[in-house]
Amino acid sequence: MVFMFLTGCANQQPPGGGEIDRVPPKIVEAYPKIGTTNYQDQYVELTFSKYVDKRAFKDAIFISPALEGNPQIEWSGKTARIVFPSELRKNTTYVITVGTDVVDLNNRNRLAQAFTIDFSTGPQIDRRSIAGKVFGEKPEGTMIFCYSFKDSIESLLKHKADFLSQVGSDGIFKLNGLAAGKYLIFAVKDEYRSPVYNADQDLIGIPPYPVTLKAEDSLFSNVNFFVTKYDSIRPRMLNAIMTDRNHLVLNYSETLDSTYLKSSNFHIYDSTTQKKQEIAYIYKTGKPTESILSFIGGFAEGDQVFVTADTLKDIAGNIITNENVSFTVSTKPDTLKPFIRAFKPEPNNEFVDFLYPEFKFSMNKGIDTSKIHEGISF
Repeated sequence: MVFMFLTGCANQQPPGGGEIDRVPPKIVEAYPKIGTTNYQDQYVELTFSKYVDKRAFKDAIFISPALEGNPQIEWSGKTARIVFPSELRKNTTYVITVGTDVVDLNNRNRLAQAFTIDFSTGPQIDRRSIAGKVFGEKPEGTMIFCYSFKDSIESLLKHKADFLSQVGSDGIFKLNGLAAGKYLIFAVKDEYRSPVYNADQDLIGIPPYPVTLKAEDSLFSNVNFFVTKYDSIRPRMLNAIMTDRNHLVLNYSETLDSTYLKSSNFHIYDSTTQKKQEIAYIYKTGKPTESILSFIGGFAEGDQVFVTADTLKDIAGNIITNENVSFTVSTKPDTLKPFIRAFKPEPNNEFVDFLYPEFKFSMNKGIDTSKIHEGISF
């Protein structure tokens, strides 16, 4: 096969006048042919319908399984040759995907759909596929990360995917060349085109279940996603302020699951006297990221004192585990009297359940519940 390289060419300029070219580029020829077996060459060639941005093409190539090293790309007109950096594995199905980030030179029209070519270095090729769609506004460019399911979701997302693809303007994707096995698939808005998911910057669609491909399967379809910001960052205690000798105000990095805000999940340790102080009450303030610990007794000024929080969860289920924050001791007495902040049902309400009446009092601070019955009468 003869492959010629151009040593120079005239600057490419868009034609003057007329309608703007909005036709997307497409791949019109590929070598080897899709589905080729016993492939022995060390390169793949792709020919486009028009001139494309070489840098965008380079960033849009995904090869599965991953190669040792980076492939070289050589150009001749509209044809790109992808040269593998090392010998391919024997009896292995390879899938090369060109994503929709490829744009033409003149008007930056994107490839309408990802292009996939699969071939095998052995006598057989894996023919199983997984297809689906990413829904939502502007799905174009969303990456599809496919992992062989052998570990937890958190562990998988720290590594490069085993198979990659990219959706077009219609949100549709298809992963080809898969062997029988179990797979987890994610849709990721990979903002910085890194090969892995970054929780602090990427939107993600989480699969409801792993996909299992059996030996007799050919296509598993309707694997659909909505991408959203997924909170995988554990909450933190930001600071602790002792307002008086019996109260400590805690501030968190985000709203916590209130069912885990229990006094038993906290304790205070005085490292100077090596004494541990149990918490009598915990209650919330008007701020969603704040709570107050109430305890009996105090500490001496100058003592090194820490509050420890354990097994607290945020709304997404991320956990604080054994986190410590130091604070400055206050010896001021508690002079704030308790009062009723809210009462349900409201006074003069005519629709109280007469069979099973229920009354709720919301106080401004924690109170001794063992004596609360002495203060309530009808």
